[in-house]
Amino acid sequence: MVLIFGGAYQGKLDYTLERFGISKDDVHFCNDTDIHMPKGIIAVYEIDKWILALIKENADVPESVKQFIAENTDAIVICNDISGGIVPIDATFRKWREAVGRAMGQLAQNSDEVVRMFCGIPTTLKSGEWPKRGDKHRDQLRCKGVVHSSHGVYPRASATPKIHLIRHGKTLANEQKLYCGATDLPLSDAGIAEILDLKNQGLYPKYTDFYFTSGLVRTEQTLDLLYGSVPRVAIPQLAEFNFGSFEMKNYEILKEQDDYQAWITDESGNVSCPGGDNRQNFTIRVLDGLETLVEKWQGDLFVVCHGGVIVSVMEHLFPNTKNFYEWQPQPGRGYSIALGGPKLYQPI
Repeated sequence: MVLIFGGAYQGKLDYTLERFGISKDDVHFCNDTDIHMPKGIIAVYEIDKWILALIKENADVPESVKQFIAENTDAIVICNDISGGIVPIDATFRKWREAVGRAMGQLAQNSDEVVRMFCGIPTTLKSGEWPKRGDKHRDQLRCKGVVHSSHGVYPRASATPKIHLIRHGKTLANEQKLYCGATDLPLSDAGIAEILDLKNQGLYPKYTDFYFTSGLVRTEQTLDLLYGSVPRVAIPQLAEFNFGSFEMKNYEILKEQDDYQAWITDESGNVSCPGGDNRQNFTIRVLDGLETLVEKWQGDLFVVCHGGVIVSVMEHLFPNTKNFYEWQPQPGRGYSIALGGPKLYQPI
């Protein structure tokens, strides 16, 4: 859980939407006439108004807040701080003022991170550890709220770190529609120009805690163009699908070969390219690399890798939503995925 509080009009909602990559459709907006609170919400805005509704109905506020916490352990909670100023004359509002203060204490005690907003500036008052639970790959994509980096130890700006998966820039193989996985090609001139153009459009995060590539030249060059000579770690398991003897050939060249037809018509994922990968062993390799990545490095992660790698990750984390070609990003594009709380992604 994350608690974000501050005075009125201090930028709490805008900060939440931008920081966590969510929209207003993901937010439950409270009012002072409705005591109903959904379960498993992503974010709740002005929970103080819900508390006022509870008071008007003579409900047990501490018990209601306790139940809310139990049913919304991963929620982002936005609360107006009404503790300052003149003590209200009206008895109901005096009771409300006290109840909100006590509720904020309950929420803060049970939150992984507490952020105070003042003049649009967030100050992290508390940062802790996101719990791990459930599926080995999918639900272990959760990280701590403290970043350990070469710059020292400091609280994360976001309680929900992200992994940014970016496809490398275009190569001559992409331009000529050739199968290219293990072949270590550099970016083409057009690919370099496109990456620089996307960078100038401001598509990529200005700062990320850790940077990674697959180790192949086209991923290294893409990261250099985006962030210069930042320290990075190569993750070989995130290399592209190895097309074996089909490398640097296209459909027209291969279409009459029996082994090629066996591979492209295979629905089991067990048929390998001669001397290369099959879909099953490729997916296992990629997910092992992803698991190593998020368990070893804690913070926002920027990964330049390959189209096939990104598709495998997205199909695993968000099953039965899109097919292979719908997940496939264009060169220089990809997805930002939340590593804690609700499973969310945002195209880049």
